[in-house]
Formats: sequence, structure tokens, C-alpha cells
Amino acid sequence: MDIIAAMNRARVLLVLMLMLPCVFRVATAAPGTGDEPWFEGDIRYPLLESGELDEKPPLADGETRTWAHKLPLLAQEVIDRGFELPLPYGAGALLGTIEQDVEVANLRVGLNGGPLEALDWVGFGVGKASHDMLQTKFDFWLLPFLNVFVAAGHVDGSTHFPVSVPGDELLKFLLPDLGRLCDLVPGNPLRPELCDQTLFATAAPDFSGETLALGTNLALGWRQFFAMANFTYAVSEIDIVNEDIEGVTASARIGVMTRIGSLGEIAWYGGGMYLDTELDLSGTVQIPAHQAPDIGDDVLLEFAITQKNRDKWNYLAGFNWDLSARWMINFEAGFGGSRKHYFAGATWRF
Repeated sequence: MDIIAAMNRARVLLVLMLMLPCVFRVATAAPGTGDEPWFEGDIRYPLLESGELDEKPPLADGETRTWAHKLPLLAQEVIDRGFELPLPYGAGALLGTIEQDVEVANLRVGLNGGPLEALDWVGFGVGKASHDMLQTKFDFWLLPFLNVFVAAGHVDGSTHFPVSVPGDELLKFLLPDLGRLCDLVPGNPLRPELCDQTLFATAAPDFSGETLALGTNLALGWRQFFAMANFTYAVSEIDIVNEDIEGVTASARIGVMTRIGSLGEIAWYGGGMYLDTELDLSGTVQIPAHQAPDIGDDVLLEFAITQKNRDKWNYLAGFNWDLSARWMINFEAGFGGSRKHYFAGATWRF
């Protein structure tokens, strides 16, 4: 059961790695002008502010639009077409919490050391996994519209996964001679009490671990609008799992920017996320049968399952607030289906 918790955590980590970049805060500077922007206001992705190619922002007399950084590649070519580019490097941190439902398939169980077999009368209900995490990231623009990032962090969490075992089936399996008495009509004094009971157990282990993710963002701005697509590959190492857990996820966001004078600029966005992962797991859980006089002791249930996230899609909405030319903060909430999340972070570009 502990291993189930680890996979739950890995799934939400993939979601979290996807959300980490969100919309990058950036500011551009003309050569020789320090940190003053090329135009009034700041941008957070490659932006065609005029809305027309080859229509460049107005510059002072004699000023040349020249990109002063090694990255992104082909920067000068897109600047000459009228795009404004973000500063090439960024560093940030993110706090988040995620909660989602998980379910199982291909269940095989063994009781008290017996061989694993498909016992359809053992019920594994829908589980719920949650975790809190702190992530840090570094990103850079490889191409004018392609951002690459690496993220790493620590996670702490838990899971709750219900298990149910019908008493009559349990007796028939462990004590066949006694279990046959469950076929007697209810009320017969020879019928064991356990025949009319269902035994329940809940696993709620704590877990912690580290995670590493690599990903890309495709992003573009046009006038006050922007769009972004994200692809992420994540590897997680958890203290209750012997092997690394891998996964891939993707999302898309669209939004609009709003200037708020001296308070900076806010970018509002919405979008969706797709997550589809599964893993073959095994573990144990104690079934509380010690109060049943016919058995008199707990039953050790061993299991092997395939675990999947219950809902593949959920929605998201959030905002990024530019506090200054280099600093931004962001907040995002996920909703829809059985998965939800909340993230808050800060980014500095240089």
C-alpha cells in the first residue's frame, strides 16, 4: 500500500512540473541603455506588439536594434521582423499543493503468504493522493519561441486508499469448511457472524522524495494576447519505492495582458492539462479480522495492481503579475474532474 502512495505522488509531480514554468516574466533592454526597456512596458515571451511583421517599435534617432546576448539563436532575425524578445535566462521558485483521485486495474491478491491470483471479491476503491512541494527551476530561450527548462525539488505527501473484503468470501478462502456455513440462510445459529460482515482497511502512508524534470515551452505574444504550449518529462525518486518513476505530460494556455499603470502588468490566462500515466505496483495491507472469532487474527493481504490517474483532463486558470522590470509573481489554480491544484511562485530574469 505504501507503494501506491508513491505512484500517486509521482503523478501529481508530473502535473506540478508542467505548471512550474507557467508564463515567464521577462524584460528586454537596448544595448548601452542599462536596464531601460526598448519600449514602454515589459514582455514575458516573444511579442509582436504592433501586430504586423516588419513594423518595428519606435527608437531614438540613430539607435540600432541589436541583440546583445548569445541566446536565443536566430534572435537578430526575428528582431528585424518586429518582435521584441525576453531576457534569455530565468530562475524561479514555486510552492504548490495537488490533490487527485487514483484507481486500479489488473488486481491480483494473495492472503497470508498465498500465491497472487485474481480474486474479484477483494475491492480496491478509488484512492485520493495529495502532496505539498517546493520546486526551483532554471530556464533559457534556445530559439526565439522555444524555451527550455530544468526543475528540481522536494515533495512531502500522503495517500488514502480504501480496501474492502467480504467476510463470507474471506472465510471460504481461508477456512473452506467453515466458509460453507455462509451458504446457510441468515439467522441460522450455525452461520458464522463474519458471513454477514465486510472488513475494511485504509492505507494512509506518508512519503517524501526528490524530483527532476526537463521540459520545453512554445510561446508567442501578439499585441495584448499570448499563447503557450508545454511538454515535460519528469523522473521521481521516492523513499518508499525501489525504482525511479517516469512520466510525460502536456498543457496549453492562452491569455490576455492588462496594464495597471505604476503597479505593473497582469497577464490573465486559462487552459487545460492532459495527464495519462500508469504503473505496475505491489505491496501489503493488514485486514482487521482479529475481532472476528472465526479467524481471531489480522489477515495480511498482498497485492499487485496497475494504478492509473482517474481523470486525464483538468482545467486551469491563473495570473502573472509583473512587479518590476525583472521580477514577477504568479498564482494558478487547477479544477475540473477529480484533480485540483494551487501554485504560487516567483521568477527573476537576467
